[in-house]
Amino acid sequence: MTIAPQESEESRLDRLRGIRRVLEGHIFSPDTLARDLSPLIRQAREVNVEIEELENEQANLVEVNVIDGDSTEDAPFRLEVI
Repeated sequence: MTIAPQESEESRLDRLRGIRRVLEGHIFSPDTLARDLSPLIRQAREVNVEIEELENEQANLVEVNVIDGDSTEDAPFRLEVI
């Protein structure tokens, strides 16, 4: 097992996706004991919820540039501010 470096350039979303892959690997492994499946599945569900929340947050941070005759073009329009 390797330990990730402390100063990683991965985002939190990337780390959660990595954790999900590890959990899924254990869940679908034939070597995983039946008693371990329930906690692994519970953790996978929690990680999936966090991933969905972060993906929704990122989807809401859409920037739209508005350029017209009256625009000062000093800052992009941010939909989430409204």
